[in-house]
Amino acid sequence: MSNVSSFLRSGQHKKLRSVWFTTAGSHTFTLPLGADPEIEVHVFGGGGGGGRSDTTGSKYSAGGGAGGGYASGIINLGAGNTTPTLTVGAGGAGSLSAGVAGSSGGTSSYGTLLSATGGAGGAVASTHATPAAGGTGTVDASVLSGITFDGGAGGTTFGTLASHASMGGGGGSGSPYGDGGAGGNGSSSGSGSYPGGSGGGGGWRGRGGHGGENTANSSTGQGTGGGGGAPGGAGGDGLGGVTSCSGGSGAGAYGPGQPGRSSGRISVGGAGYVPGSTITTATTASLLTPVQPQTLPFEHILNLSGGGGSGGISPSGYHAFEAQSGSAGGGGGGASSSTNPGNGGLGGGGGGSYGPANFAYICGNGGFGGGGGGGAYAGMRQSGNGGNGGGGGGASYEVSGANAGKGGDGGDGAIIIYYYA
Repeated sequence: MSNVSSFLRSGQHKKLRSVWFTTAGSHTFTLPLGADPEIEVHVFGGGGGGGRSDTTGSKYSAGGGAGGGYASGIINLGAGNTTPTLTVGAGGAGSLSAGVAGSSGGTSSYGTLLSATGGAGGAVASTHATPAAGGTGTVDASVLSGITFDGGAGGTTFGTLASHASMGGGGGSGSPYGDGGAGGNGSSSGSGSYPGGSGGGGGWRGRGGHGGENTANSSTGQGTGGGGGAPGGAGGDGLGGVTSCSGGSGAGAYGPGQPGRSSGRISVGGAGYVPGSTITTATTASLLTPVQPQTLPFEHILNLSGGGGSGGISPSGYHAFEAQSGSAGGGGGGASSSTNPGNGGLGGGGGGSYGPANFAYICGNGGFGGGGGGGAYAGMRQSGNGGNGGGGGGASYEVSGANAGKGGDGGDGAIIIYYYA
């Protein structure tokens, strides 16, 4: 866990403040007059970009990019109250070319005292792609209470690999909660031309949900994985091969997401905390009872309390229900056939998507630190992008130029500084 418990103070007339550097490049920061010289610094490496498969080149599997590493500690700025150079690493580009791996993310650093390397780009392979490795963190011995955690691995594929497959989600970044959650794995087709669902993006600690396996070779029953949460647990796995099934829901800050459900029932998002109430576990909801994630206002990235987004429902025989996005701490819900996935909140991964031919659905994007959802075999313009430090989702090769698939881009790294003034 973070050093916040020893750093935060009470009974003083100064307030906790923060500054966030979230774009790639070099930055500096000077404390305002009267601020305490001790600062708490959080460094996130850039996320890796997602790979793109290629049916003609027999590289049927493409993985999501991995999350960037993490390092933090308490530093006394001393005279001048100005930081050394702050370097924010760029996110790796997702592959636009068939059969090509994604690019790795760049390294972020606070001078020479804290650094976090970027996650590796999503690989491609004729068999199941090797999961991309997450970045790592380094802390100088002079830093007080330094901690490091690794980024989550990119998701890959599972099942009987065929020319049509759904791809893995991006990994979440390392964070004060621990190692980043791995991206969920996409399901290959058991037979025929319709794959199962794609994987959700990993969150802060919670892995993305896996896609549902499409054993019945159905064109309308592919539930995708929900996004992982911070730090409540994994996104729900999608349900495959069942008409009008739902995608898995996103994890909440206080509980994992639910797996996909059949017969037009919603998979409810993982539990969050609602002011004035107790923390409750998620329960099954009917079609007409969508769940709206809620969260408390927070001052620090450890104070996340939001719920996860519910999963989407395919429209065959029922009204379509779009997957919901998660709020701070929650992952986005996974989509089913012909519905849109949800985006992750702060620390949450985006839901996976399944787009049949001629439907250009875009996968769920990760929130800050969350990985993007993986894409399915057809109709996807782009797999989900990672939030800052999160890896991009893997993409499947699409023959049609109008809907050419693209691996999700990894998010740029970030540096967050907390201080009292």
